[in-house]
Amino acid sequence: MLKAARGTMETKCKRPKDTWIKPDTFALLEKKRECGREGDHYKTLWKQVRKHLRRDREEHLESICGEMESAQSANNARDMFRSMNRLTKHACPLVKLVNSESGATLTEDPEIIVSWRGVYYTTEQADHILPSEGLKEAIPTF
Repeated sequence: MLKAARGTMETKCKRPKDTWIKPDTFALLEKKRECGREGDHYKTLWKQVRKHLRRDREEHLESICGEMESAQSANNARDMFRSMNRLTKHACPLVKLVNSESGATLTEDPEIIVSWRGVYYTTEQADHILPSEGLKEAIPTF
């Protein structure tokens, strides 16, 4: 039964295509995927793909900016801000990962503060500047 399922079902998940990437860039991507990773041909394809992706992204951003300018000249605030939000309102997750001196990965703010306290200040200065129960006084600027 497992063999039959593997034969009939596709196991590879395809990522949805970004709308700003042009078909010729996708064709280059497919060539790069089919090519082996060794050799000069792969490196040249990799450079071409990056060049085309940069070009496509720049053209996409230029088109959005053009939409914003045309909406602004037509006094259409709704379309202008809608275009502006397409540029600026993307989810950017905040990742806090710091390796301690012992090699452990720290993810919580108090652990990170204690770690940095030991790196940048001596123990006496750190306790005065950043008390463990909260910030009570301003941090001096250097």
